[in-house]
Amino acid sequence: MGRYDFLLDVKRIEDLVGQGLIERGVSLFLTNDSAYWKSPRRPDTIDADFRLHDGRVVQGILGWGSTASKGTTNGREAAISIRQTYRLSWRDYSEFGGDSYSELRHLLVTVRK
Repeated sequence: MGRYDFLLDVKRIEDLVGQGLIERGVSLFLTNDSAYWKSPRRPDTIDADFRLHDGRVVQGILGWGSTASKGTTNGREAAISIRQTYRLSWRDYSEFGGDSYSELRHLLVTVRK
């Protein structure tokens, strides 16, 4: 759901740029959960279109897999249409502690005219 919400924010910014209300905007994702930036182990997950792993190119119409449950998609049923093309590039933000969730990374997507 976090992936869906992030990409929906990108779409919203694209809409604002397309309407001429702003010239550019950004969507920022900050997390210590490496599941967001690591490549998926399986390509056939219900949220495959919404994956945000490092190096992925995002564009076009993104939707849930056919086996996604209503509980998963509740309030997020609509497909997301991304007009531009974005290559996702995660960057280190900070590190603390020593456990598996001690690394913070960020993803910044800039939407321009």
